[in-house]
Amino acid sequence: MGMSTIRWAMVWAAGFALMCAGAVARADADAGAVRERWYVVQIDGQRAGWMVERSVTTEGGNLREETELQMSLARMGQTIQITMRSGTLESAEGELKEMRSVQTLGNSTTRSSFTFHEDRVLSRVEQMGRTTEKDLPVPSGDWLTPSQVRALIERELASGAETFSYATLDASAGLQKMVATHTVIGRSVVEAEGKSVPAVEWTIATSILPGVETREFVDDTGRLVRSEIDFGGISMVALRSEREFALAKVDAPELMASVLIRPDKPIAHPRSVRRAEYLVRFGEGSAVEPPTTGAQRFERIDAASGRLIVDIDAPVPATAAEIADPRVIAASTAADSDDPEIRALVDRSIANIRFADQRAMAEHLTRVVRDHITDKSLGVGFATASEVCRTGEGDCSEHGVLLAALLRAAGIPSRVVSGVVYVDQFVGEREVFGFHMWTQALVEVDGVPSWVDLDAAVYPMDATHIALVTSTLADDDVTNSMVTIADSMGRIAIEVESVGSSAPVPSTP
Repeated sequence: MGMSTIRWAMVWAAGFALMCAGAVARADADAGAVRERWYVVQIDGQRAGWMVERSVTTEGGNLREETELQMSLARMGQTIQITMRSGTLESAEGELKEMRSVQTLGNSTTRSSFTFHEDRVLSRVEQMGRTTEKDLPVPSGDWLTPSQVRALIERELASGAETFSYATLDASAGLQKMVATHTVIGRSVVEAEGKSVPAVEWTIATSILPGVETREFVDDTGRLVRSEIDFGGISMVALRSEREFALAKVDAPELMASVLIRPDKPIAHPRSVRRAEYLVRFGEGSAVEPPTTGAQRFERIDAASGRLIVDIDAPVPATAAEIADPRVIAASTAADSDDPEIRALVDRSIANIRFADQRAMAEHLTRVVRDHITDKSLGVGFATASEVCRTGEGDCSEHGVLLAALLRAAGIPSRVVSGVVYVDQFVGEREVFGFHMWTQALVEVDGVPSWVDLDAAVYPMDATHIALVTSTLADDDVTNSMVTIADSMGRIAIEVESVGSSAPVPSTP
């Protein structure tokens, strides 16, 4: 358990960088002179880190811009460092030459770069000493470079526009085009850097993070003064400040307890529950729609509630589209099933074993992952399967992605599930549902392809797992699934209608 606050923070950090795509500081006229703008980052009113925007014009007239964000979060006494840097290089003529990003989540660092050529883009990803290079097509259609976005924003502000949109690129989102829509609310005054700053107030919605809206205050040229995002009732703010104040010591906020869900009644012997029925209520404005998948069937009652039936012994048949989806068997950055270390672990694990069917192999690989991750650490963040395979360290997220990668390496389609699971006690709270991740394998059950739920972290699988969203772990799918989880935080209430248990099994925290 415990993955979602860190993964959610990763989504917020990436989302904040995307929202700020048009608000980067300008380079000074003198070549080599660096201009910086600093911001304090707060979560629920508590300092959590800082952000800086940098820009410089090179001797050759190229414009290099970068946004760097650093945050610290605490999980049960362990501090997780999150660092995200993204930047661009534009020619003097305004052509995009390069995008790059660096993401560090706990112990995992991923470096990505995109070098633009006339007919292609060279993608390069570095992680855990491994480098992957691909030639990708140049994004089609119309899109703007950062300097063009900034010029458009200045024109729209000067014209008094009430709403405007544009498409652009950002390294933290890969080569996906992002459509951003600004809606002007009005003018106000914001306190920043110890003074009152006249500002334009607007909201920004993007195609990369559907359903998530940022409220910003910018000066007359569109430079950011203050930004606010609300995920699941948790407020996040970036406020322009002096460098020294932004870099002041941070006492990492602890958020895990604030997102736990207390049901209407406790569940006895949760690890032995095979079938359960729940009434789930959703908060106002929530877009959560729990899927019918794996052991779970969801029936909506009205706009604010639905009934969930979870039956471990009766998995739901997979749809034709799910069976045909190439992403559930392909290698990805998060689940790199082509990694030689992952393939070697699979080969060692199944050598000289005859399995009755693929489901039996999937159950075996679940136990392999449980035993392989010997350091059940909350201090990792969100590591890839390649990293976990080498370190043997992590929490539920790491168990989930490693199992997904092992399954694919063994020829079994897989994906991960994000949702909640019931535990007797966690972070000082008792009898609660906490956000969690596990794995699904696409195997035949009584001759029918079905998604079977597997949990290497909370073992064995039980009917107190409630799925909220699935992810293929494809590079363009991870963020979207986390937006759904973030939207659900603080907006779900669970009533336990009935449970059916087998022999009691000790509860796993």
